[in-house]
Parts: sequence; C-alpha cells; structure tokens
Amino acid sequence: MVHPDVLNFFENGAVQFGKSHRASGWFSAFTQELRFHVLASSLNWEALHHVLDVGCGQGDLVDFCKTHDYPCLYQGVDVSPSMIEIARATVPHAEFRVQDFMSSNFQSQVDFVVGSGLANVDIENAVPYVCELIRKGFSLSRVGCGFNFLSSLTPVSDRKSQMIYYDPIEILKFCFTLTPHVMLNHHYLPNDFTVCLFK
Repeated sequence: MVHPDVLNFFENGAVQFGKSHRASGWFSAFTQELRFHVLASSLNWEALHHVLDVGCGQGDLVDFCKTHDYPCLYQGVDVSPSMIEIARATVPHAEFRVQDFMSSNFQSQVDFVVGSGLANVDIENAVPYVCELIRKGFSLSRVGCGFNFLSSLTPVSDRKSQMIYYDPIEILKFCFTLTPHVMLNHHYLPNDFTVCLFK
C-alpha cells in the first residue's frame, strides 16, 4: 500500500512544478543527472535489455539514457498519476504505468531494476521498507538492481524537512545478506549514496 505522505509529496510536486527536477524534490537538474550517471556507469549496458525504473517520476531517466547512448527496453512505474501523465506526454516512446512496485506481482523478470530518489520522503518504518524494496528489486532482476538514497552523513544543518537520511553502513550490511556482489558509492555528493547489487 502506498503511504499517503509519499503520494502527496509527488502529486503536489507534479502539480506545482510540472516537468521539472523540482517536482521530484531534487535541488537541481545537475544533481539529478549526476545520480543517474552514478547508477548508469555501474552497469554493463551490453548485457542489459529490459530495465525497470521504479519511482520513475516524469521519465527523466529515459532522456538521460538516450543522450548518453545507453540502449535498453525501458519500463517505468510510479505511484503518482500526475507524474505518469507528464511522463507519457513528454516521453511518448517509452512505457509508463501508474503502479505500486511493492504491492504488485510481476509476471516475468527484468534485467535490471533501478530507482532514483523514490524512498526519500520520511515515513514510519522507512528502513524496513527500503530493505524490502531492495530485496524485491533484486529478486525480480536477472542481473541486479541499483538504488540511491539520502545519507545520514549529511550535516543536520543541510537536511530538508520531510526527507529521511539513511545510514549507508546499515543499508550496505543488509545488501550483503542478499549477495556478496555489492557496490556502494558515496563520493559523488556529500548527502547521497548509491548501492548496486549484482548476481
């Protein structure tokens, strides 16, 4: 079930900002794309065919992949109808669905599951939720999964209200319960980290 605070955050962002990085809560288009770059540079794109973007928002990852010549069959899902409406209008050549990843049963595996910024809104029991998110993404994939999160190493003075900041070590330890093939990247921004798990 979708947490109402999460749905409201992204619905309000889409209505207020339209087609913009700000709709997803990002500080700038540069930092949004930097997060995409870190995820994308960790992958062997020649081995990937089908990529599932969880919490796809307005489909910005599609444009990023096209710009940087990362070919793939893209599928995006998001809980926000307004975000998906914008995605369909601005990225017509990709597949988008209003869908809650966590409560959905997928009939087939994909090569890689990716999620950028989808778990940043502060909710109760956020860490167990994120662990189940990673577990499901990993189980659904043939190659692996990758997600980025806000980091608890962010100075308190730089933190945003409504957002949650995760302990990178805690998340890393959980990832190692699923596979020994884990990469954690915390060097690209002071307030963010990315984990990628491979089979």
